[in-house]
Parts: sequence; structure tokens; C-alpha cells
Amino acid sequence: DLGWQQRARENVLGCALRPWPGLDVEDATALVGAVAAERGFGVRVFTSEYFEPGNVASRRFHSRLTEKLRQRGLQVEHFCYRSTPLDEFRDAFASVECGIAMRFHANILWQKLGVPVLPIAYAPKVSSLYAGASSGTQSVEQITGRRKWDPGVLSFERINLDRKYEVPEFVARDAGQARVRPVSLNALWAGASLVYEGGRYVGSWLGKGRR
Repeated sequence: DLGWQQRARENVLGCALRPWPGLDVEDATALVGAVAAERGFGVRVFTSEYFEPGNVASRRFHSRLTEKLRQRGLQVEHFCYRSTPLDEFRDAFASVECGIAMRFHANILWQKLGVPVLPIAYAPKVSSLYAGASSGTQSVEQITGRRKWDPGVLSFERINLDRKYEVPEFVARDAGQARVRPVSLNALWAGASLVYEGGRYVGSWLGKGRR
């Protein structure tokens, strides 16, 4: 058990974005800053994909976002996986009041933890989780270039953890073919497979399952 359990909520907005073509730091600052200011919340920025020297783009993006938000007078903390101790990262992530998420696994984790999410879909695997939700997702294109937001029109979603979602995350690497299998978030949490490799599904890292 990796300890991903509900925590007491704090007046903090979580933010788990990612660099993406067309999305710049100013776009992200405008959205995150408007929501945090309207609610009177601090912000926690989470970098969940980071290693040197091969992948520093996400940390760089979030460091710049953190700086821009602080320039707006917001209280902002930046947590970086592999840099921040895991227990500290996990506890900070699990105790936010609500979250803005592009990252697929951030969406899943916050939903399972009971945290309402404003989802931003950069790929079908994210939008598929919110199919049938009251307002669905914001697309990257919808937030690109916007400098003013009315937070009252943004919907933070909760989804049915037991419903089957068509998550296009399965890849038969041996055959070179993409595969999709219906899976629920509760199943993912319990260690359901995410990747088809070598003739078998390899378990996810989200709960008690195999890596």
C-alpha cells in the first residue's frame, strides 16, 4: 500500500499540468491564478514526471508557473516527484481541496481521493474519464491564449469510480498494436493493468498492484 488515502482538506488548489504544444506558462497562470484568487486558496504545483538529464521540461514549466503565480501575490508551493520526499509529495497531493489536472494519473488519484477536479484534456485517455460528466473537460485549445477567466463558469467534476471507462492506455509492445480495455477507476486503484507487454498485462502503480 503506497499510502494514497484521503487526508483532511486544506484551503489549497492542486495543480498538475504538463508542457504541451500551444500551452504556455501565461495561459496556465491565468487559469490557475483566477481559480485560486476567487476561492482565496493557496496553490500546490505538482511535477510528477522528472528525471535528469532526460526529462526536465515538466519541472522547468512548473517552476516558471510557480514564479508567475507568486508574482500575483498567491501562496504557492512546488512539489517535484523524485526531488521532494515521497511521503511529503503524497501528503501534500492528497490534502488539497480541489485540483486542476492535465496529467492522467493525477486525474485518477484525485478522483479516487474524493477531490473534485477541473480536468484539462490533452489526449483521449483524459477526456474519456469524464464522458457523461456535467460539463466534461476543458481542452488545451480552450485555455490557450485566454488571459481572463470567470471561475464561476468552471466545473470541478466528480466521476463514478465503478463505471467502466474506455481508457486507451494499453499497448501491445510485442505486436506493435494499441489496445483499449474497459476498466474502472476502482479497478485501476486495486492494481489493474495499464500496459499489455510480452503477452500479459503489467499492473499499475496506483494502488497495491504490481509496477
